[in-house]
Amino acid sequence: MHKVFALRDAGELAENATAYVSLEPCNHFGRTPPCSEALIKAKVKRVVVGMVDPNPNVALRGVAKLRDAGIDVTVGVEEEMCKKLNEAWIHQMQTGNLFVTLRYTLTIDGVFSDDLGEETMDAGGYYSKLLQEHDAVILSSKSLAKHPLPESKEPKSNQPLYVIIAKDPSPVIQIPKHTHEESAPKLIIFTDQESVVGSEQGIETLVLDQMKLMTILENLKGRGLCSVLLDLRGGYV
Repeated sequence: MHKVFALRDAGELAENATAYVSLEPCNHFGRTPPCSEALIKAKVKRVVVGMVDPNPNVALRGVAKLRDAGIDVTVGVEEEMCKKLNEAWIHQMQTGNLFVTLRYTLTIDGVFSDDLGEETMDAGGYYSKLLQEHDAVILSSKSLAKHPLPESKEPKSNQPLYVIIAKDPSPVIQIPKHTHEESAPKLIIFTDQESVVGSEQGIETLVLDQMKLMTILENLKGRGLCSVLLDLRGGYV
């Protein structure tokens, strides 16, 4: 959970408390207000920081602001573990690229398979965890014809942005009904066809001249995403 939201949920309980964070609190406005400001406003007494933020706009500035406000700050606690937790963010700061995880299934004789296994989608299952850990998941439109839109079953998990690559000759993609509810996950379709889904469905559709993965990843990066799960089920050719 983001620091700002955690402090909001804690309310008055945060006053004089110790906050434990895996990444240095930011000191600038981004998609959320500055985390350091929120900690100061909440009147926490101490902040334990796992690692310094590799973002040059943040590095040690957040720590300095907390200390200037009279908050006791400890840095570098369980640093290696925190680096693993934040590996996608570190990768993006160091390379400028999205952190991409390739997921596929091979049979014992080396053949690609679309099967995941039911237990992998249950809470605690590896696929359920992957969905929770990534900002977006890229799926083939062909996989939606065989499988429902995957959802993380982890407690209080945020569902990823669903990115559908549509190169199927069928003129219309069948989108699962639950994506039209108020709590529906966000979904984007990248296609090389003029019309693959009705506009009345309220789903963003982008038509590309050439269906290149790097073009799609650059688009997602421009939306502020950090990590993407590329699921090979269904194939993309």
